Amino acid sequence: VESIKACRKIFDYRVDIDLQVKVDKNWRQKDAVLDRITR
Repeated sequence: VESIKACRKIFDYRVDIDLQVKVDKNWRQKDAVLDRITR
């Protein structure tokens, strides 16, 4: 949200930001992956 506000101050037009994250298969079942994400 803050990044969108910052971009709107720079540009005179609407700015939308889309974040896509690639994850490992079955990442929810892997404790090590969850530990890295939640640190």
